[in-house]
Amino acid sequence: MKPSHNRHYCLGAGKHKMIFETERKALNFIRFNAIEFESRNVSTPNRAYYCILCLGWHITALPHSEARIMDIHDRWLLHWLIAISLTRRIIALADLLITDRSLQRQWYI
Repeated sequence: MKPSHNRHYCLGAGKHKMIFETERKALNFIRFNAIEFESRNVSTPNRAYYCILCLGWHITALPHSEARIMDIHDRWLLHWLIAISLTRRIIALADLLITDRSLQRQWYI
């Protein structure tokens, strides 16, 4: 049932999740594996959603109301990761300006 080649760590969920290229592939997976989910007594996924952190589709059994909270969390986490990345780039540029004499003359430092 669970192919191992499409499992990736999702920062938003904080665990390994299956990722699909399209919503259709995710929904087909749910449809074709519904009986196996039920036989294993696990919560049966009933919908697919797009993950902005993984840039792909996941499946879930969570209702839409709980998913909206996760979407807000994912957006916050994405903005935080972008801010960290930009901060690191600014620090690297500042370090370069401090150590490179030719750049110091160009920027009048």
